[in-house]
Amino acid sequence: MTETEKAPAKTKKDTALPEATMKSPVGEMTILPEQLLDIIREARKGPPEEEEAKLRARTQRERSGQMLGEQLVKADALKESVQNACSHMKTNGYGQEVGSAVHGQIHSDNMYHGFCIRCFKEFDPIRGDLVPGAGGKVGGASFS
Repeated sequence: MTETEKAPAKTKKDTALPEATMKSPVGEMTILPEQLLDIIREARKGPPEEEEAKLRARTQRERSGQMLGEQLVKADALKESVQNACSHMKTNGYGQEVGSAVHGQIHSDNMYHGFCIRCFKEFDPIRGDLVPGAGGKVGGASFS
């Protein structure tokens, strides 16, 4: 082939899958690729009992996933209600409030990250120099 002669460009028809021709006792029959794929899918399915078992297992997984989601929503609502009802104060053995139950630490960003030790509510961080006793220094009070 010379440079002036170019190979014909492939068309969409050229790239299509070829038809399969099968010989059967009654004669030849032509099967289109789509039909062949359908036959293969049907052969892979297996017995109906297995299909029913797979369907039951799938629906059970979906149902348990929905139930888990509902339980998580209920747990979050319970946690929020407990945190809203908490006074964030420590009590002595007689039910008297004796001090704050909010503890935390100053992180390297010089922000105090506090949480309640009774209900485990996390509070928004505040600047470390606003926390009494911390001295506004990373790592707490100074030892000098």
